[in-house]
Amino acid sequence: EDIDPRWDDDPDAEPGCDLTESLYMDLTVAFHSIVPIFIVQLCLMAFYMNELNDPSSDTKDQKNVEFGYWLVGVMIQLYAGEQQLGAAYNKQFWAELLFPDPDGPIARLGEMTQWIMHDKVPLTYHKIWMARSWMDFLINSVARDVIMYTFPIMLCVEGPLDFVKDCCAVFFITTLDDTGFEKAKTVPQMMVRLKFNIFFDHLRRNGGSDINIPLRFTEDEAESAKFDPNVWDQFENQRGYVSPYLPGGDTKLLDYMMDNIQPKDVPI
Repeated sequence: EDIDPRWDDDPDAEPGCDLTESLYMDLTVAFHSIVPIFIVQLCLMAFYMNELNDPSSDTKDQKNVEFGYWLVGVMIQLYAGEQQLGAAYNKQFWAELLFPDPDGPIARLGEMTQWIMHDKVPLTYHKIWMARSWMDFLINSVARDVIMYTFPIMLCVEGPLDFVKDCCAVFFITTLDDTGFEKAKTVPQMMVRLKFNIFFDHLRRNGGSDINIPLRFTEDEAESAKFDPNVWDQFENQRGYVSPYLPGGDTKLLDYMMDNIQPKDVPI
């Protein structure tokens, strides 16, 4: 297929993007922080569906329909809807996390337990990722598609100013969980953050009596954590942390982990 070099491809349409695009995909955001956002999005979606299906709604009376507004709504749907509704559910991203190589580092991490909801509920990382995946699917697949194909109907009975306001408000529902590009992370970067947290908790629990790293960085993960002055530093807080439990008392935890990565020829 010929590629026209004059125009850029739409990055939102590229499958298999390995960067996080929402709070649900960002595994370094605490689970208790995303639950309220998910509940708010569900409530807003319920209000939208209730209004759309209300028998007394203006959309049920064809005399209230403005064809011009409906046409504008369809044009927005066709040419701007994909961008304005936020990032769609990324099946490949979640498949790699939920169905990884059973002997790989992601599967090993998925078996470990994390305490969520302010350290009150123990769940394996895999189960937490599964819950995140369902949240992402319900909002950025189901709700997103419902809005995409119904908002011209909802807006075609509005006045001019209400049309503009409601158009922005409807798009807001599925973009509440979106993250900015500077906060986007790759899977290796998230694995670094999670393994850092695990080692931090490990040292704090045993008071430094066992300084063996529970899960070492792979080479790819260590490479992703190297400081690059030209990009946003995803490890700003972790990079300067000095652990009182490591030898010398002035050893930076992240540096210690990067100096002791998992050898390629040693099974995980």
